[in-house]
Amino acid sequence: MYLKNKKITLKNFLFLYVFLVSAFSLLSYHFFIENFKELESNKNHKELNFIFSNISSEMKHIENITNDYSYWDDTYDFMQNSNKSYINENFRKGTNTLNELGLDFMIYVTLDNNVLYSHYKEKSGIKDIKTFETNVTQISLNNREFNSLFVVDSNIFYLRKSKIVQSDKKGKFNGFIYSGKFIDENYFNNQKNFFKEINITFTEDENLTNEKELSYLHNINLQTKSYGSSIINTINFFDIFDNYLFSLELKNTMDIVNAGKTTIWMYNLAIALVLAIIFFILLRVQNDLTDYNTKLELEISKRTKKLNEYVNIVNQYVTTSSTDLEGKITSVSEAFCRICGYSKEELIGKTHNVVKHTDMDPLVYEDLWNTITSGKKWVGEIQNKKKNGEAYWVLAHIDPMYDEKGKMIGYTSIRQEITDKKRVEKLSITDKLTQLYNRVRLDEIFTIEIAKFYRYNTHFSIIIIDIDHFKDVNDTYGHNVGDSVLKEFASILKSSVRIEDVVGRWGGEEFIILTSNYSVDGIASLAEKIRKNIESHEFAVVGKKTASFGVACLTEGDDQESLLARADEALYKAKNSGRNKVCL
Repeated sequence: MYLKNKKITLKNFLFLYVFLVSAFSLLSYHFFIENFKELESNKNHKELNFIFSNISSEMKHIENITNDYSYWDDTYDFMQNSNKSYINENFRKGTNTLNELGLDFMIYVTLDNNVLYSHYKEKSGIKDIKTFETNVTQISLNNREFNSLFVVDSNIFYLRKSKIVQSDKKGKFNGFIYSGKFIDENYFNNQKNFFKEINITFTEDENLTNEKELSYLHNINLQTKSYGSSIINTINFFDIFDNYLFSLELKNTMDIVNAGKTTIWMYNLAIALVLAIIFFILLRVQNDLTDYNTKLELEISKRTKKLNEYVNIVNQYVTTSSTDLEGKITSVSEAFCRICGYSKEELIGKTHNVVKHTDMDPLVYEDLWNTITSGKKWVGEIQNKKKNGEAYWVLAHIDPMYDEKGKMIGYTSIRQEITDKKRVEKLSITDKLTQLYNRVRLDEIFTIEIAKFYRYNTHFSIIIIDIDHFKDVNDTYGHNVGDSVLKEFASILKSSVRIEDVVGRWGGEEFIILTSNYSVDGIASLAEKIRKNIESHEFAVVGKKTASFGVACLTEGDDQESLLARADEALYKAKNSGRNKVCL
C-alpha cells in the first residue's frame, strides 16, 4: 500500500510540474515579447531619426556657409565687376576652400541666369560640367531662395540657392550662389553602425502613404515593415517642388527581439530548472533514511567535482606562480604559461629571470626582494618578456608562503596583465603630432632627474631648441606643411642623441632635450652637433631651416623653474645674436 501511494504522489508531482512550467512559459512569452517588439521599434525609429538629423544638419551647414558668402560685400563686388582677385583669394589653385567648407561645388549665377564662375571639388564625378550647371540653374528660374535635395543625371546632392546682397542686406541683390554636396550609397553606408544594408534606387514605391515633413527635407514617404527576423524601412525622397527624387531602403535585423526570445527561453529554462530542483527536493524528503548515505556520497562527489572545476578555472585563467626561497619556480598555472609562451617544463626549476625584461629598472627588483624576504607583501608593476621577445606588463602581488609551523618556505605571486593600461598611459604622455614626450611626462622626468642630482650628485643638463622663423612656414605654406616640418625636426633630434637621452616637445615650435652625465663642454658639443644636423637637412617643401639653442646645466640650489629660466635666457641670447647659434 505504501509503495502504491508513493507512485501516485510521484505522478501528481510530475503533472503539477508540467502544468507550472507550461503556464510560466506561455505567460512570460506573452508578457515580454511585446515589450521587446516595442524596444525594437523605438530603436529603429531612433536610427531613422539619426539619418534624418544628419541630412538636416548637412543641409543647414550648407545654407549657413552659402549665406555667409552671399552676404559678403566682396562677393557682391565680384558679381558687379568680375573682380579676379576675389577668385584668386578664395579659389586659387592649391587651396582647399571647398574641403574646408564641407562643399563639393559653388556656382555663381547672374540675374539673367548665366554662370559667371563655378568651382568644383577635385574628383567630383561630374562628367559634363556645363550640362550639369544648366540643369542646376534651370531647377528654379524665379528669385526664390531654397534648400532641397535634388537629382541630376543620377547624381544626388544637397543644393542651396542664396541671393547675393550687400552685408547690410538693404540693397538689391545682383545674383545667386548655388552650392551643394553630392551624396551616394557610400555616404549612407557610413550609417551601417545602425543598419546592416542600405540601398539607393530611383524607382518610386507608390505604396508608401506615411508622409512625414522634417526640417530641410520638406516631404518624404516612409514605410516600415517586418519580414521574419528583419526590419525593412523604405523612404521616398522628394524635392522642394514635390518631385520624386530617389528611394532609400534600409534593412536591419531584429536583434532586440531575437535576443529577447533567447532571454525568454533562458528564463523559462531557469524556471523549469528551479521547479525541477524544488520538486526533486520535495520528492527526496519522502525517501527513507536509508538513502541518507547515498545522498551524502553523491553530495561529496558533486562538491569535489565543483572544487576541481574551480581549481581548473584558477589554473586556466589566473596567472600564478610559486618559488622556493631562492626564487626557483616550483609551480606555474596554465595561464602563466599561455601569457609568457613558455611551457611548464621550460619554467620549473628556473628563476623568473627567464621572463625578465631588460628595460626594467634594477631598483624595482631590489625593492621587491627586500620587501618579500622581510616577510611582507610586495605589489607593483613589472614589465616582462615573452618567449617570442614581445613585451608585456603585469600588476604583481607577491606574498611569502609558510608551512604548518610558521616557517617561511617560498613565495607565491598572482599577476594581472595590464599591457593595455600601460599603452593608454603612454598615449597620455606622448605628443600626438611628433610622438615625442609631452609636457606632462617631461615634468615627471624633471622631478626624477633633479632628485637624482641631489641624492647621487649626477650631472643633469637641458637644451631648449626653437625653430627659427617657423611662423613664416605656416604663413607661407600652411599648417599642414608646418606640421610636416615639426615631425621631420623631431626625427632629427631623436637620431642625434643617445638612447638614454629624453627628447620632448615643449610647446609650439619649441623642443627640449633632457640629458645626464654630460660635462659643460660635452653638452655644448652635443648641442652644436644637433645644430649642424638641422642646418644641413633639406626639409620637404620648405628646404633649409635653422634653429637656436639655449643650454643650461643643473647646479647646487637649482630647481626646475630656475634651470628652465637660465636655458630660456640662453635661447633668447642665441636668437638676438643672429639665430642659428648655441648659447650657454
